[in-house]
Amino acid sequence: TLKGAREARSKLGKHTMHLSEFNICYVQTSLSQLGLWCCMPNLNEQPDSLYNEAHQIFVIKSFRQLTAGGAYKYMNMNEAYINDLELLKQAYDHYVHYSFTKKVAKERKEEGKHHRDEERKLIQTAPERVG
Repeated sequence: TLKGAREARSKLGKHTMHLSEFNICYVQTSLSQLGLWCCMPNLNEQPDSLYNEAHQIFVIKSFRQLTAGGAYKYMNMNEAYINDLELLKQAYDHYVHYSFTKKVAKERKEEGKHHRDEERKLIQTAPERVG
């Protein structure tokens, strides 16, 4: 369970630890209602394929619901944008079909490369944060 993972300090998604058990169940239920078992768009298909559109609908719907319910208050988000569907679609498409696709391509070339690059960036920026 999420509580057990928190107690064991298990490694979860970057922000999963901040979500309540109810929010996790809501996300899982929303996925199953669309006939999906996990949120994993097909990056080999076009962004507007039926399968990828189902993921976009799921992500935007869940994000809006969880934001309106206060799940992301710790991120100090501006909730004025949760009704701007065009902006949310553009943000989703940019992240999934550009940023995430670049990460996946990097990993396909050399396994673990993205993680090593992120660690290197963190080490390089640490002195800047201290100073």
